[in-house]
Amino acid sequence: MLTFIIRFAFCSILLFFFVGITAALRRLLGARLSGCMQYDLWLLLFPVFFVPFLPVHPAGAILSSLSHRLLSAESGAFSAAPLSAKSLSGQTSAAFSRVKDLAVSADVQKPFWPLLLSFIWIGGMAATAAFLLRSLIRLRQLKRSALPVEDGQLLRIFHLCQASLGVERRIPIYCAPGLKSPVITGLFCPAIFVPARLAHTYTPRQIRYMLLHELQHYRRKDAWMNLLANITRILYWFHPAVHYWLKELSLAREIACDTAVLLLLEKEDYKDYGMTLIRFAEEMSSSPSPLWSGIGGNVGQMQRRIAHIAKFRPQSRSQKTFGYTVLLLAAAFLFFLSPLLSAHSSDDGLADASAGGFPGISPAENLPDISMADDGLPDASLEGDVPGFDKTGKGIAYPELSSCFGKHEGSFVMHDVSDGTWFIYNEEAARTRTSPASTYKIYDALLGLDEGIITPEDSTLSWDGTAYPFPEWETDQNLTSAMENSVNWYFQRIDAQAGSSRVRAFLKKLAYGNQTAGSLMDESVPAQYWMDGTLKISPLEQVRLLERLCSGELPSSPSSIAAVKDAICLQKDVSGSLYGKTGTIRTDGQDVSGWFVGYTEKNGKLYCFAANIQGSKGAAGSRAYEITCSVLAKLLTD
Repeated sequence: MLTFIIRFAFCSILLFFFVGITAALRRLLGARLSGCMQYDLWLLLFPVFFVPFLPVHPAGAILSSLSHRLLSAESGAFSAAPLSAKSLSGQTSAAFSRVKDLAVSADVQKPFWPLLLSFIWIGGMAATAAFLLRSLIRLRQLKRSALPVEDGQLLRIFHLCQASLGVERRIPIYCAPGLKSPVITGLFCPAIFVPARLAHTYTPRQIRYMLLHELQHYRRKDAWMNLLANITRILYWFHPAVHYWLKELSLAREIACDTAVLLLLEKEDYKDYGMTLIRFAEEMSSSPSPLWSGIGGNVGQMQRRIAHIAKFRPQSRSQKTFGYTVLLLAAAFLFFLSPLLSAHSSDDGLADASAGGFPGISPAENLPDISMADDGLPDASLEGDVPGFDKTGKGIAYPELSSCFGKHEGSFVMHDVSDGTWFIYNEEAARTRTSPASTYKIYDALLGLDEGIITPEDSTLSWDGTAYPFPEWETDQNLTSAMENSVNWYFQRIDAQAGSSRVRAFLKKLAYGNQTAGSLMDESVPAQYWMDGTLKISPLEQVRLLERLCSGELPSSPSSIAAVKDAICLQKDVSGSLYGKTGTIRTDGQDVSGWFVGYTEKNGKLYCFAANIQGSKGAAGSRAYEITCSVLAKLLTD
């Protein structure tokens, strides 16, 4: 809930842009659009307001599918003869004995302001819903007091109006005391209510105008539009741009019905129709109810409607074509730009906010690529739309691996360093940064070695007697045992001795993900930035770092790199080798994110890989390891 609130708040800011663009377009082209088309232009915003509540945006899915197909066609068919599980069984079974998932729940410090915003938002929705409920009660009272129309002349006029519009459905018409103008209401059983003295106050021609207007509301399904508008009113009760849109939508709806009525009248009748509205403007001053549609409105609306009637001219075919073209282009623009509003575009909004980022925009989408310059410091040259990965000129295969992942959502990235081929499953997830969990300990170990806190020859740190949830942690540790048992206190002690400034500098020097270590702000508690959502990295970035580790390109000494490689070696024999590290994010006792990253050497080739899985439970590093083994068996050749 808190994650959604953060993203929804950011999406609400973007809505000013969408409403502003539509308002500017209507003002710029309004004179060339009919009243009906201006209303349709405002209606285009309806789907935009509901985008933040959709789990997947259709435009994003379409673009992702097209991108996938195009890139697959460009990269060619990178097929590999599948390797049977038997050929890897000896290697993977031996390695599995060294894969241990000793994870603890991260102590995530959640910000208070999203919780406060959520209470305010829910409270405002409840108050707005109560206001609408009050209007609904008034409507029910109106229905109870109404009686069927018995005036023969009024009924004849009504039936003639139905016939002229081709409305075959039987729509009941009632007289209601206290009602000032005719209205139509009802989703499934629409009914028209007219003032009790309508037949005695207005001429038959004026009554015809009114009834034609109400029947146009029925033909245009405005009752359903009112329902959607009221849902939007509840969800965005706080939003001034949405209130402006609702006001303009209500006016545009009446103008659209006025336009439809005018098209049925003779030119000499336009003035009489306008005079009827003027009479309503003189007798009424209140705003219409949000639960029905009627010919009336407040004085300001009436003035704009009368001005529209005074300038009304039927459109030519070319004007209609222009209007439909504008609507089509506006719809396409809003459709393909509205994924920016998707509050579910990523599941890491809360951590983005707590780390000082902008919720709603993944760092993998808005940060430049950080590459190493000759002086060992990062530069900000942009290689591609994902840090550390530029698809241009690369051979990329997109294998279908859903059978390996089973019920888990996730991604897999592997790079054949020898021939440059990339294998990517679920590219969107492969580009999304998430907490690295214990896979970061590969590089934290490099920090300890570079700073001299531990050495390749003597990497032992003494246990201080603190009780831990795993017996394996309650003993002295060296680098190999700490890596194998994923001993948090070992690496937290490295960070504490290095100091927060050196840790941050090291992250920047490595260009590690978003390079953020938020929990180091409070040095009185053990660091947990690699599992509390502040430090993040994508699977693609993980693979790039592993390549640099294997090639010796990281800004660390060769002896430090060699010591880390030895610590993450899971299996090494004549058939090949497997190096890697698991990681698990555990929240409220459930494993919600699992990693396995590493590399394998086989038949003289080097393959760097990263697998990440997500889920509400069971998404552990050990499961990511098992998935990786099945993927390697499927992709690699003997």
